[in-house]
Amino acid sequence: MNIAVVFGGSSVEHEISILTGMQIIAALNKTKYNYIPIYLTKNNVFTTGKDFDKVETFKNNNVKMQEVFFTRHGLKKGFKTISIDAVICAVHGRGLEGGELAGFFEILDIPYTSCEVLEASVAQDKITMKKILSYEGLPTVNFVGFTNSEWKGMRQEIIRKCNDLSYPLIVKPATLGSSIGIERIEKADELVNKVAKAFRFDERVIVEEVITKMREFNCAIINDDIPSAIEEVITENAILTFSDKYEESQSKRIIPAQIEENLKKDIVKLTKKVARILNNKGVIRIDYIYDLDKEMLLINEINTIPGSLAYYLYEDTGLFFDELLDKLIENAVKYKYLKYQKINSFKSNVLNMKGIKK
Repeated sequence: MNIAVVFGGSSVEHEISILTGMQIIAALNKTKYNYIPIYLTKNNVFTTGKDFDKVETFKNNNVKMQEVFFTRHGLKKGFKTISIDAVICAVHGRGLEGGELAGFFEILDIPYTSCEVLEASVAQDKITMKKILSYEGLPTVNFVGFTNSEWKGMRQEIIRKCNDLSYPLIVKPATLGSSIGIERIEKADELVNKVAKAFRFDERVIVEEVITKMREFNCAIINDDIPSAIEEVITENAILTFSDKYEESQSKRIIPAQIEENLKKDIVKLTKKVARILNNKGVIRIDYIYDLDKEMLLINEINTIPGSLAYYLYEDTGLFFDELLDKLIENAVKYKYLKYQKINSFKSNVLNMKGIKK
Protein backbone atom coordinates (compact mmCIF):
# COMPACT_ATOMS: atom_id res chain seq x y z
CA MET A 1 0.00 0.00 0.00
CA ASN A 2 1.12 3.54 -0.76
CA ILE A 3 0.69 5.74 2.30
CA ALA A 4 1.12 9.51 2.20
CA VAL A 5 2.13 11.07 5.53
CA VAL A 6 1.10 14.75 5.54
CA PHE A 7 2.69 17.08 8.09
CA GLY A 8 3.59 20.76 8.57
CA GLY A 9 1.22 23.42 7.31
CA SER A 10 0.21 26.98 8.15
CA SER A 11 -0.18 26.71 11.91
CA VAL A 12 1.52 27.88 15.09
CA GLU A 13 2.03 24.15 15.74
CA HIS A 14 3.99 23.69 12.49
CA GLU A 15 7.16 22.32 14.10
CA ILE A 16 5.24 19.96 16.39
CA SER A 17 3.51 18.57 13.31
CA ILE A 18 6.88 17.89 11.67
CA LEU A 19 7.95 15.88 14.72
CA THR A 20 4.71 13.86 14.62
CA GLY A 21 5.23 13.18 10.91
CA MET A 22 8.79 11.96 11.48
CA GLN A 23 7.69 9.67 14.31
CA ILE A 24 4.95 8.17 12.14
CA ILE A 25 7.31 7.51 9.24
CA ALA A 26 9.84 5.86 11.56
CA ALA A 27 7.16 3.60 13.04
CA LEU A 28 5.39 2.53 9.83
CA ASN A 29 5.86 -1.13 8.96
CA LYS A 30 8.05 -0.89 5.84
CA THR A 31 7.20 -4.48 4.83
CA LYS A 32 3.52 -3.47 4.50
CA TYR A 33 3.68 0.09 3.26
CA ASN A 34 5.51 2.35 0.86
CA TYR A 35 5.49 5.78 2.51
CA ILE A 36 5.56 9.15 0.78
CA PRO A 37 6.43 12.06 3.09
CA ILE A 38 4.39 15.14 2.17
CA TYR A 39 5.47 18.40 3.75
CA LEU A 40 2.94 21.22 3.83
CA THR A 41 4.83 24.50 3.74
CA LYS A 42 3.83 27.40 5.96
CA ASN A 43 1.87 28.64 2.92
CA ASN A 44 0.05 25.27 2.72
CA VAL A 45 1.78 24.06 -0.45
CA PHE A 46 2.11 20.27 -0.74
CA THR A 47 5.75 19.33 -1.34
CA THR A 48 8.10 16.37 -1.17
CA GLY A 49 11.82 15.89 -1.54
CA LYS A 50 14.96 14.03 -0.61
CA ASP A 51 15.32 13.11 3.06
CA PHE A 52 11.85 14.38 3.91
CA ASP A 53 11.72 11.52 6.40
CA LYS A 54 14.46 13.08 8.54
CA VAL A 55 13.85 15.90 11.02
CA GLU A 56 17.30 17.38 10.28
CA THR A 57 16.08 18.27 6.77
CA PHE A 58 13.61 20.78 8.18
CA LYS A 59 16.16 22.54 10.37
CA ASN A 60 17.63 23.92 7.14
CA ASN A 61 15.93 27.02 5.75
CA ASN A 62 17.11 26.15 2.24
CA VAL A 63 15.29 22.84 1.87
CA LYS A 64 15.03 21.65 -1.73
CA MET A 65 11.46 20.62 -2.39
CA GLN A 66 9.19 19.70 -5.26
CA GLU A 67 5.58 20.81 -5.35
CA VAL A 68 3.12 17.92 -5.69
CA PHE A 69 -0.64 17.75 -6.19
CA PHE A 70 -3.29 15.40 -4.88
CA THR A 71 -5.98 14.34 -7.38
CA ARG A 72 -8.69 11.69 -7.39
CA HIS A 73 -6.17 9.48 -9.18
CA GLY A 74 -3.45 9.86 -6.57
CA LEU A 75 -0.42 12.08 -6.08
CA LYS A 76 0.85 13.95 -9.11
CA LYS A 77 4.62 14.45 -8.97
CA GLY A 78 5.90 16.06 -12.14
CA PHE A 79 4.68 13.93 -15.04
CA LYS A 80 4.20 10.92 -12.78
CA THR A 81 1.07 9.99 -10.83
CA ILE A 82 1.45 7.77 -7.77
CA SER A 83 -1.62 5.93 -6.51
CA ILE A 84 -2.41 6.69 -2.86
CA ASP A 85 -4.20 4.08 -0.76
CA ALA A 86 -4.53 6.24 2.36
CA VAL A 87 -3.28 9.46 3.95
CA ILE A 88 -2.07 9.71 7.53
CA CYS A 89 -2.90 13.20 8.72
CA ALA A 90 -0.14 14.42 11.04
CA VAL A 91 -1.12 18.10 11.11
CA HIS A 92 -1.86 20.08 14.25
CA GLY A 93 -3.68 23.30 14.96
CA ARG A 94 -6.23 25.68 13.52
CA GLY A 95 -6.75 25.68 9.78
CA LEU A 96 -5.65 22.06 9.40
CA GLU A 97 -6.69 19.83 12.30
CA GLY A 98 -10.18 21.34 12.47
CA GLY A 99 -11.52 19.42 9.47
CA GLU A 100 -9.93 21.48 6.70
CA LEU A 101 -7.47 18.80 5.56
CA ALA A 102 -10.07 16.06 6.11
CA GLY A 103 -12.49 17.96 3.84
CA PHE A 104 -9.86 18.19 1.12
CA PHE A 105 -9.37 14.43 1.08
CA GLU A 106 -13.13 13.81 1.33
CA ILE A 107 -13.61 15.72 -1.94
CA LEU A 108 -10.84 13.71 -3.60
CA ASP A 109 -12.23 10.45 -2.19
CA ILE A 110 -8.90 9.51 -0.62
CA PRO A 111 -9.03 7.60 2.69
CA TYR A 112 -7.58 9.59 5.61
CA THR A 113 -6.83 8.81 9.25
CA SER A 114 -8.67 11.38 11.33
CA CYS A 115 -12.12 12.50 12.43
CA GLU A 116 -14.57 13.59 9.75
CA VAL A 117 -15.00 17.26 8.88
CA LEU A 118 -17.92 18.16 11.17
CA GLU A 119 -16.59 16.39 14.24
CA ALA A 120 -13.05 17.71 13.75
CA SER A 121 -14.24 21.31 13.37
CA VAL A 122 -16.46 21.04 16.45
CA ALA A 123 -13.67 19.57 18.59
CA GLN A 124 -11.16 22.19 17.42
CA ASP A 125 -13.29 24.99 18.87
CA LYS A 126 -13.20 24.81 22.67
CA ILE A 127 -16.35 26.93 23.05
CA THR A 128 -18.52 24.87 20.70
CA MET A 129 -17.20 21.59 22.04
CA LYS A 130 -17.87 22.50 25.67
CA LYS A 131 -21.39 23.65 24.82
CA ILE A 132 -22.06 20.26 23.21
CA LEU A 133 -20.53 18.38 26.14
CA SER A 134 -22.69 20.40 28.54
CA TYR A 135 -25.77 19.66 26.42
CA GLU A 136 -24.92 15.96 26.63
CA GLY A 137 -24.67 16.26 30.42
CA LEU A 138 -20.90 15.69 30.55
CA PRO A 139 -18.83 17.62 33.13
CA THR A 140 -16.60 20.52 32.08
CA VAL A 141 -14.92 23.45 33.81
CA ASN A 142 -17.16 26.53 34.17
CA PHE A 143 -16.46 28.88 31.26
CA VAL A 144 -17.45 31.97 29.26
CA GLY A 145 -16.81 32.03 25.52
CA PHE A 146 -17.02 35.00 23.16
CA THR A 147 -15.82 36.42 19.85
CA ASN A 148 -13.71 39.51 19.21
CA SER A 149 -16.72 41.37 17.82
CA GLU A 150 -18.77 40.45 20.90
CA TRP A 151 -15.93 41.65 23.12
CA LYS A 152 -15.95 45.01 21.32
CA GLY A 153 -19.72 45.41 21.37
CA MET A 154 -20.72 43.78 24.69
CA ARG A 155 -17.58 44.16 26.78
CA GLN A 156 -19.21 45.11 30.08
CA GLU A 157 -21.69 42.23 29.91
CA ILE A 158 -18.89 39.75 29.13
CA ILE A 159 -16.76 41.15 31.96
CA ARG A 160 -19.71 40.69 34.32
CA LYS A 161 -20.12 37.06 33.23
CA CYS A 162 -16.40 36.43 33.67
CA ASN A 163 -16.48 38.01 37.13
CA ASP A 164 -19.30 35.64 38.06
CA LEU A 165 -16.76 32.84 37.70
CA SER A 166 -14.44 32.07 40.60
CA TYR A 167 -10.94 33.56 40.33
CA PRO A 168 -8.26 32.70 39.40
CA LEU A 169 -9.21 32.30 35.74
CA ILE A 170 -7.44 31.19 32.60
CA VAL A 171 -7.98 32.67 29.13
CA LYS A 172 -7.28 30.63 25.97
CA PRO A 173 -7.56 31.15 22.22
CA ALA A 174 -10.56 28.96 21.40
CA THR A 175 -9.14 27.13 18.39
CA LEU A 176 -5.46 26.71 19.24
CA GLY A 177 -3.71 23.83 20.97
CA SER A 178 -0.35 23.05 22.59
CA SER A 179 -1.06 25.62 25.35
CA ILE A 180 -0.24 28.46 22.93
CA GLY A 181 -1.57 31.91 23.84
CA ILE A 182 -2.91 30.98 27.26
CA GLU A 183 -2.83 33.45 30.17
CA ARG A 184 -3.64 33.09 33.87
CA ILE A 185 -5.78 35.83 35.44
CA GLU A 186 -5.37 36.23 39.19
CA LYS A 187 -7.77 39.14 39.74
CA ALA A 188 -10.46 41.15 37.94
CA ASP A 189 -8.29 44.12 36.99
CA GLU A 190 -6.08 41.81 34.84
CA LEU A 191 -8.98 40.49 32.75
CA VAL A 192 -9.11 43.09 29.95
CA ASN A 193 -5.37 43.04 29.28
CA LYS A 194 -5.10 39.23 29.29
CA VAL A 195 -8.12 38.84 26.99
CA ALA A 196 -6.56 41.34 24.57
CA LYS A 197 -3.42 39.18 24.45
CA ALA A 198 -5.47 36.07 23.66
CA PHE A 199 -7.19 37.89 20.77
CA ARG A 200 -3.78 38.29 19.13
CA PHE A 201 -3.97 34.55 18.38
CA ASP A 202 -7.65 33.96 17.66
CA GLU A 203 -11.01 35.60 16.91
CA ARG A 204 -12.67 33.46 19.56
CA VAL A 205 -11.60 33.29 23.20
CA ILE A 206 -12.65 31.16 26.16
CA VAL A 207 -12.28 32.14 29.83
CA GLU A 208 -12.38 29.29 32.36
CA GLU A 209 -12.11 28.81 36.09
CA VAL A 210 -8.77 27.49 37.29
CA ILE A 211 -9.06 24.40 39.46
CA THR A 212 -6.36 25.13 42.03
CA LYS A 213 -6.27 21.71 43.70
CA MET A 214 -6.28 19.13 40.95
CA ARG A 215 -4.70 16.22 39.17
CA GLU A 216 -4.38 16.05 35.38
CA PHE A 217 -5.01 12.91 33.33
CA ASN A 218 -4.96 12.05 29.62
CA CYS A 219 -6.59 9.13 27.84
CA ALA A 220 -6.66 8.31 24.13
CA ILE A 221 -9.10 6.17 22.19
CA ILE A 222 -9.26 4.56 18.74
CA ASN A 223 -12.76 4.68 17.26
CA ASP A 224 -15.01 4.48 20.31
CA ASP A 225 -13.92 1.16 21.76
CA ILE A 226 -10.12 0.90 22.10
CA PRO A 227 -9.03 3.12 25.02
CA SER A 228 -5.40 3.62 25.90
CA ALA A 229 -3.69 3.51 29.26
CA ILE A 230 -4.33 6.57 31.42
CA GLU A 231 -1.53 9.08 31.88
CA GLU A 232 -1.07 11.46 34.79
CA VAL A 233 0.77 14.70 34.04
CA ILE A 234 2.58 16.31 36.94
CA THR A 235 4.07 19.79 36.58
CA GLU A 236 5.39 22.45 38.91
CA ASN A 237 3.69 25.14 36.84
CA ALA A 238 0.13 26.21 37.65
CA ILE A 239 -0.65 25.95 33.93
CA LEU A 240 0.71 23.25 31.63
CA THR A 241 2.76 25.30 29.16
CA PHE A 242 4.10 24.68 25.65
CA SER A 243 7.51 24.08 27.26
CA ASP A 244 6.03 21.50 29.62
CA LYS A 245 4.56 19.61 26.68
CA TYR A 246 7.40 19.71 24.17
CA GLU A 247 10.62 21.07 25.64
CA GLU A 248 12.75 20.16 28.65
CA SER A 249 10.74 21.05 31.73
CA GLN A 250 9.85 20.03 35.24
CA SER A 251 6.76 18.12 34.09
CA LYS A 252 6.56 14.40 34.74
CA ARG A 253 4.37 11.82 33.04
CA ILE A 254 3.25 8.66 34.78
CA ILE A 255 1.94 5.86 32.55
CA PRO A 256 -0.14 4.12 33.68
CA ALA A 257 -1.48 6.60 36.23
CA GLN A 258 -1.49 5.32 39.78
CA ILE A 259 -5.18 5.90 40.54
CA GLU A 260 -8.12 4.21 42.18
CA GLU A 261 -10.05 1.68 40.09
CA ASN A 262 -13.27 3.72 40.28
CA LEU A 263 -11.57 6.83 38.89
CA LYS A 264 -9.96 4.75 36.15
CA LYS A 265 -13.38 3.38 35.16
CA ASP A 266 -14.86 6.90 35.14
CA ILE A 267 -12.11 8.18 32.83
CA VAL A 268 -12.53 5.29 30.40
CA LYS A 269 -16.33 5.63 30.48
CA LEU A 270 -16.18 9.38 29.74
CA THR A 271 -13.58 8.83 27.01
CA LYS A 272 -15.86 6.36 25.23
CA LYS A 273 -18.84 8.74 25.53
CA VAL A 274 -16.89 11.62 23.98
CA ALA A 275 -15.63 9.36 21.17
CA ARG A 276 -19.22 8.34 20.38
CA ILE A 277 -20.38 11.97 20.34
CA LEU A 278 -17.58 12.74 17.87
CA ASN A 279 -18.29 9.62 15.80
CA ASN A 280 -14.54 9.05 16.09
CA LYS A 281 -12.86 7.23 13.20
CA GLY A 282 -9.26 7.87 14.15
CA VAL A 283 -7.37 8.28 17.39
CA ILE A 284 -8.20 11.17 19.72
CA ARG A 285 -6.82 12.18 23.11
CA ILE A 286 -8.96 13.64 25.87
CA ASP A 287 -7.39 15.70 28.64
CA TYR A 288 -9.03 15.63 32.06
CA ILE A 289 -8.87 17.61 35.27
CA TYR A 290 -9.76 15.96 38.57
CA ASP A 291 -11.00 18.52 41.12
CA LEU A 292 -9.62 17.30 44.44
CA ASP A 293 -11.91 19.51 46.56
CA LYS A 294 -15.11 18.42 44.83
CA GLU A 295 -13.83 14.94 43.92
CA MET A 296 -15.13 15.57 40.41
CA LEU A 297 -13.72 14.53 37.03
CA LEU A 298 -13.91 17.27 34.38
CA ILE A 299 -13.28 17.16 30.62
CA ASN A 300 -10.70 19.80 29.80
CA GLU A 301 -9.74 19.54 26.11
CA ILE A 302 -10.03 17.18 23.13
CA ASN A 303 -7.31 16.60 20.54
CA THR A 304 -8.50 15.00 17.30
CA ILE A 305 -4.95 14.58 15.95
CA PRO A 306 -2.86 14.24 19.12
CA GLY A 307 0.88 14.84 19.10
CA SER A 308 2.77 11.65 18.19
CA LEU A 309 -0.76 10.26 17.65
CA ALA A 310 -0.61 9.39 21.38
CA TYR A 311 1.27 6.15 20.67
CA TYR A 312 3.03 6.36 24.07
CA LEU A 313 -0.36 5.93 25.79
CA TYR A 314 -0.92 2.59 24.05
CA GLU A 315 2.42 0.91 24.63
CA ASP A 316 1.46 -0.08 28.16
CA THR A 317 -1.63 -1.86 26.77
CA GLY A 318 0.52 -3.95 24.42
CA LEU A 319 -0.46 -2.01 21.28
CA PHE A 320 2.72 -0.62 19.74
CA PHE A 321 3.06 2.33 17.37
CA ASP A 322 3.27 0.31 14.16
CA GLU A 323 0.14 -1.63 15.15
CA LEU A 324 -1.69 1.58 16.03
CA LEU A 325 -0.90 2.91 12.55
CA ASP A 326 -2.14 -0.36 11.04
CA LYS A 327 -5.48 0.16 12.77
CA LEU A 328 -5.77 3.77 11.62
CA ILE A 329 -5.03 2.87 7.99
CA GLU A 330 -7.46 -0.05 8.15
CA ASN A 331 -10.16 2.25 9.57
CA ALA A 332 -9.60 4.85 6.85
CA VAL A 333 -9.95 2.30 4.05
CA LYS A 334 -12.98 0.70 5.70
CA TYR A 335 -14.74 4.07 6.06
CA LYS A 336 -14.23 4.80 2.35
CA TYR A 337 -15.75 1.40 1.48
CA LEU A 338 -18.76 2.03 3.73
CA LYS A 339 -19.23 5.48 2.24
CA TYR A 340 -19.40 3.94 -1.23
CA GLN A 341 -22.41 1.90 -0.10
CA LYS A 342 -24.48 5.05 0.46
CA ILE A 343 -26.57 6.83 -2.16
CA ASN A 344 -24.71 9.96 -3.26
CA SER A 345 -26.73 10.96 -6.33
CA PHE A 346 -30.36 11.22 -7.30
CA LYS A 347 -31.85 11.17 -10.78
CA SER A 348 -34.09 14.08 -11.61
CA ASN A 349 -35.36 16.04 -14.61
CA VAL A 350 -35.10 19.46 -12.98
CA LEU A 351 -32.82 20.97 -15.63
CA ASN A 352 -35.29 20.09 -18.40
CA MET A 353 -38.35 21.48 -16.64
CA LYS A 354 -40.20 24.40 -18.22
CA GLY A 355 -40.27 27.66 -16.38
CA ILE A 356 -36.67 27.46 -15.18
CA LYS A 357 -35.27 30.99 -15.17
CA LYS A 358 -32.17 31.47 -17.28
